[in-house]
This record gives sequence, structure tokens and C-alpha cells, in this order.
Amino acid sequence: MTVPDDEKEFVDQILVEHNTRRERHNAPDLEYSEELSEMAQQWADKLAKQAHISFSELSGVGENITFFPPDIDAESVVEHWYQEHEKYEYETPGWQTGTNYFTQVIWRSTKEIGVGCAYVKKSHENDEDNTSCSNGSVCKSMTSLR
Repeated sequence: MTVPDDEKEFVDQILVEHNTRRERHNAPDLEYSEELSEMAQQWADKLAKQAHISFSELSGVGENITFFPPDIDAESVVEHWYQEHEKYEYETPGWQTGTNYFTQVIWRSTKEIGVGCAYVKKSHENDEDNTSCSNGSVCKSMTSLR
């Protein structure tokens, strides 16, 4: 099952939020890709079942992944990724430790985005600190250099 209830609106807003932040860095707008979204959705479904984050091994695509409460909005998801800009050293552009999510959002050569979201079900009711898994959702964005 995908999340939130109005998935199209959420996905559209993820795209808007990416492009809003890209404008701050003079990066061109991303286009929505159905193909990337299908790939992202398959991976989000897998992660929701596993209840932990792992990155795919697909070549030619980048990805941002996060777990979040089911009632979060798209702006908060993208802002979570974008916040790494505070660690980015603009004087030495390029790959930098601790800024992968940020650079994935704003990289100028990125052209397309796909989004997948899935529910994560609580799996350990007796887990008092609930560290094994929690209710929530996973959102994955994939970008391509096409």
C-alpha cells in the first residue's frame, strides 16, 4: 500500500519541493519519471518489509531514502534531505562526506526524479523501546542523469 492517501499530490509536492531548493542553487528543474518512480516504489516496498534503510545497487541512478511518520508532508521530507547543505563546503564543490542527500537534491546534471512510498508496519508489539521497527512510512526518491 502506498502513502499517503493522496499519493499523486504527495509525489507532485516532492517534485515541487526539490525544484524549489534547486532554484536556490541555479540548478534546472527536474522532470517526473514514471520509470524511476516504478523502480523507487519497488525499493520502497522492499524497505518497508525489511523495516530498515538500505540503498539499491542500481547503476546510473542516485537515491535518497528516509523513514518518517505517516502524517508528514512532502516539504518536511525534502527539507530533511536538504538540511545537509549546512555541512557542504561550497569552496570545494563535488562529493563530500555527510552531504549525499543534499547533493542528490541539487546536483545540476540530474534531470529526472521518481518517487516511491510505502507503509512500515510495527513488527514487535512487545518491544518497549520500539527500536526494531515503528509505525511510519518510507519515502525513496531516485534521480537519473539522463
